[in-house]
Amino acid sequence: VQSLPSFSTLRNVYLMPDDANIFSKLNEHRQHHGNGNQEIIDEIQHNLKLSNLNDQIENFKATIYLTQINQAMTLRTGSELFRRYRSILDQTSGKGLCMGTMYWQFNDLW
Repeated sequence: VQSLPSFSTLRNVYLMPDDANIFSKLNEHRQHHGNGNQEIIDEIQHNLKLSNLNDQIENFKATIYLTQINQAMTLRTGSELFRRYRSILDQTSGKGLCMGTMYWQFNDLW
């Protein structure tokens, strides 16, 4: 699950207010997953309430924050699931089912 970088990072390279939208040309160019920005918004709308502020930059800041909250909620849910299953063994091989998942997840590029 992706999130946007902090506004303080983006404001150094973005043209404001033109790029202050998750669907701006620059944000769509940065997104390497087809329809990825829409998927991020869909996930937020499923779990949280998108802001609808009149100020475009403040609205973009709020959207950035919500992408980060959504990512944190997703990692939390996944972590809790993997911890619950860490002591479950595959009946055929006797091996644990999730023992390396946490290392993989936190070392993953995304």
